[in-house]
Amino acid sequence: MRRMMTQNLGAHHYQSSKEIQVEHDSRATATLETETDFSRDARAVRERVLKRAKEALKGKSKGTKNDKLYKGIHGYIDYKAGFQRELTVASEKVGGFHGPLRASAHIRATTRFDYQPDICKDYKETSYCGYRDSCKFMHDRGDYKSGWQMEREWDEAEEIRKRWHHSKNKKRFVCEKPTLGIFNTAHEIRKRMAAKGK
Repeated sequence: MRRMMTQNLGAHHYQSSKEIQVEHDSRATATLETETDFSRDARAVRERVLKRAKEALKGKSKGTKNDKLYKGIHGYIDYKAGFQRELTVASEKVGGFHGPLRASAHIRATTRFDYQPDICKDYKETSYCGYRDSCKFMHDRGDYKSGWQMEREWDEAEEIRKRWHHSKNKKRFVCEKPTLGIFNTAHEIRKRMAAKGK
C-alpha cells in the first residue's frame, strides 16, 4: 500500500512490507480437527474393506494366497453371487453398519445473544398496532424477564435453599438433649472400637 502525504515541510512516503497478515484471518477457513483422522476413522476403514471385497469378487477365479487368511469380522466378504447388491458406505449409512458418521470438517460456530426482545411496544401497551399483521415484532402482552432478572432470582433462591439446608433444632437427634453447640468426643465408644480392632 503506497500513500503520500504532503505537508508544509515536505512529502512523506509510506510503503508496506508486502507480507500477508495471516494471523488475522479470524479462522474463516479453519477445519474441525477434534475427530479421528479421516484416513483412520470408521468410514475410511469400511471403504478399504469394501474395495478389497470388490477386488476379491472380480478376481475370485484366480486363486490368491490370502484366501484362507482371517481378516477379522469387519473384513468379511459376501460371496453370494445372486444376492450381491451394491456395497457403498452411502447405502450403509441408513442402517448404521459401519460405525459413527464423519462430522463435517468445514463448520463455523456462531452465537447470537438476543439482548433486545422483539416484542411490539405499541401492542404490548395498548393492544393495538398500526402495522397489524405486517409488523415485524411479536404481538404479545405478556411480561418477559431479562437474563439478569432470572439470574438474580436464581441466586436468591439458592441463598434461601442454603439457609434451609441446615437444621434449626439444636437438640441431639436421638436423645433430644440440647447440645448447646458443644460436640464432645465419644471416648467410651472409641475405647470399645479400639478393643474390638485388636
